[in-house]
Formats: sequence, structure tokens, C-alpha cells
Amino acid sequence: MTELNIRFNTGRPYTEDGQIVYATWRQGGMVTFADVSRRCYGRFKPDTDDMIKDQLRRKVISYYNRGDYEICAAAYEYFNESSEKETALRRLFPSK
Repeated sequence: MTELNIRFNTGRPYTEDGQIVYATWRQGGMVTFADVSRRCYGRFKPDTDDMIKDQLRRKVISYYNRGDYEICAAAYEYFNESSEKETALRRLFPSK
């Protein structure tokens, strides 16, 4: 069973570091995402049963832009976990 976990920057200028998004997907299941820059999160059922990392990134952007996702406790928990990871990364690699 395939599982993907990604962190990417959309390049949108919401913060001085852009827009940082985390996403996770397990084959046959839901995609859960966390926009740690804008403090948004959610999940959706993708319209495919197989993906690579670049497809996951594109799906997250597409569903997010359309507002085609649900907000739920699992997505909120994922947001909190992702925010903690991002905080740790910023401590290790501070912006210039």
C-alpha cells in the first residue's frame, strides 16, 4: 500500500517564507492537508487511487483552491502536528 507525506511551498506570498503546506495520503484513503502559513486544514477523498508526490501536491492545491474539502478533528490534529514540525524546522534553519 502506497503512503505519501509531503511538505511544499506554493510560492504564494502569504508570509515572507511563502505558503508552506503539508499533506499526507494513504492509497485508497483520504488526503489530509495543513496550510501552516495561513492556519487552514482539511481533508478530501481524491478522484484517483494512485498518486506520486507531484500529483498529490497538485491535488491539494486544486481541492484547496476550490474549497472542496471537509474540516474535521483528524485534519485539526494533522495541522497541529505539521505546525510543530514547521516550528522545529524554523529553529534548526532560521530565515535570513
